[in-house]
Amino acid sequence: LKGEIYLTQKQTGEAKMAFNKAVGVKPEWPAPYRNLAKIALFEKNHEAAVAYLKQGFEKTSDPALGVEYAQIQQQAGNNEAAKKVYEAILEKNPRLTAARNNLAMLLTRGEPDKQDLDRALSLVASFELSENPILLDSLGWVYFKRNEMGMAVKTLERAHSLLKEQPTPEISYHLAEAYVAMERNSEAIKLLKVAVASDSQFNGKDRAKRLLQELQPESL
Repeated sequence: LKGEIYLTQKQTGEAKMAFNKAVGVKPEWPAPYRNLAKIALFEKNHEAAVAYLKQGFEKTSDPALGVEYAQIQQQAGNNEAAKKVYEAILEKNPRLTAARNNLAMLLTRGEPDKQDLDRALSLVASFELSENPILLDSLGWVYFKRNEMGMAVKTLERAHSLLKEQPTPEISYHLAEAYVAMERNSEAIKLLKVAVASDSQFNGKDRAKRLLQELQPESL
């Protein structure tokens, strides 16, 4: 509590001392590790943030802390390390949605093999009943990577429709890819224009730009 008060007052030195003391007194408590990582990121010390989250997850086995640890590994491009963390989380928390979703999306990166895609589908298959567009997008993208285009379009259209007022660029891009695979290029172009015009960065944005250029060379 004292460390969090210092943190709100931007007294990071005092906050760090308080959180480190808390770790020594109660090492199984997740909050001090999370806050130490937050301070490290504020100080632009990414390596220290990773170390705090790693230590925290190992000491506490807290699944939320584990997800944060995996995510910071992903942000640094350490996808294999992130996969191992998600697998460790799921061993003890097999129903944790965030870990299942994030691991499935990692497994679809690049040129996944059948084993990776089977594992990805097993993680997200239950999302079919969800009304969460992010989860439906993940399921639809797994179907796309598995070349199950009918299911991909159906699922990604549901995800997109749930965010019709303000669709995310990544969902727009994913649905566009599925439309291209089904030779529905005019619909794909509209979605790609939305995705590419967004200021948001997302995995696949460069590919979206190239695809739009191929479909409509004068658009870029």
